[in-house]
Amino acid sequence: MSHPILSESEFDIVFAGGGTTACVVAGRLAAYDPSLRILILEAGQHTLNKPIHVQPSQCRFNQAPTSTTVTFNIGNPSPHLNGRAPIVSCGRCVGGGSCVNSMVYTRAPASDYDDWGVNGWESENLIPLMKKLETYEVQPDRPTHGYDGPIKVSSGECKMGIAYEFIQVGTTYHKRQYVDDTDDLETCNTYSSIAIFWLMYKRYIDGTTGMRSDAAHHYVYNQAHNPNLQVWDGKRVKRELKAMDPVFQPRWKEFFQDRPDKAVAIFAPFARYVPPLSRPLSSILHPRSYMSASYFTLYPLSVGSVHINITENGKEGMDFTTGFLDDPSDIVPLDFGYKKTREIFRRMASYRGEVAAGHPDFPEGSAAACREASGPVDLDAPDIVYTAEDDEAINKFHRDIVQTAWHSVCAAELS
Repeated sequence: MSHPILSESEFDIVFAGGGTTACVVAGRLAAYDPSLRILILEAGQHTLNKPIHVQPSQCRFNQAPTSTTVTFNIGNPSPHLNGRAPIVSCGRCVGGGSCVNSMVYTRAPASDYDDWGVNGWESENLIPLMKKLETYEVQPDRPTHGYDGPIKVSSGECKMGIAYEFIQVGTTYHKRQYVDDTDDLETCNTYSSIAIFWLMYKRYIDGTTGMRSDAAHHYVYNQAHNPNLQVWDGKRVKRELKAMDPVFQPRWKEFFQDRPDKAVAIFAPFARYVPPLSRPLSSILHPRSYMSASYFTLYPLSVGSVHINITENGKEGMDFTTGFLDDPSDIVPLDFGYKKTREIFRRMASYRGEVAAGHPDFPEGSAAACREASGPVDLDAPDIVYTAEDDEAINKFHRDIVQTAWHSVCAAELS
């Protein structure tokens, strides 16, 4: 699955990390609505049909010290481990852990989910989802297992004599029952073949092909025909994707990229109409309920100046230059903020259209022009597409109305 670039590299949904969860969610969304533009960014490599990922016998190579398919996270030395620094590995490839693990099939008891005490996440609500994801090839007609899902579960066709010995001795010596299925979400305190998983029985393996059954191949790669579902490997995400003008990139890299506590912009709503001070209404608004969007940038690069001087009549004066938007990178977050807050508002339940006086003067016939509406658009509706002329109107709009956020004036007094 290569990655042809979509127009302007715009996507509806971006997954930062291409592990098991991302592949499942992205794949299901793409299958439900193929028009959604979905991007998965993964720091590791592709796993498509690579023997180390699809052939069960090669899974151990993923844990080799020289492996590039997992990340070896080294913990701090612990006195409780006799000074040893523990190593915890995690998948670093498309499909994540589902493409590098030992394929052992096991499920928690129902009570584990019920213990969360979270409404909607009780076992009775989750069991249908567990059944939906699997095709359980081990035994037929088990009430808590599924039989038509994308992920195959089989015995793996690997049955060794010592496995049977282990069970035989264990059930006798330990005086415990043997059961066929300890993954029915109820059975516990028994012997089962899952106890000897490395030697035989229940694995995430397709019983027909003998191949690993993982999230990447069964949720994402099987939709290679959909150009709107893209996977970009070798991409490490540090923060949210910056869908902004390239002129902002130097500022991003210099100031924001390695400072996750710094906000590029703040978005906020007002439960009233707030006209720009430099753009008063030319007419009285109709009596109805209004709401306004606002967005603030906190770290402009532009610098102003203040000089005290003496006027011609001998009085003190002030030569004050705000410097607002002097640096070309400062307007980019504002343009971005306008588009994003507008999309948020269009999806709010109270949305009934827009007051043109509070928006840029878009060209006649523009798809971005303001209009009345009977209600909000769907959450998954496409964003407004802006032309170059529309972007110029937004840019002019901000240069016409940008002003201080006032808070700096009040900070000392409020503190």
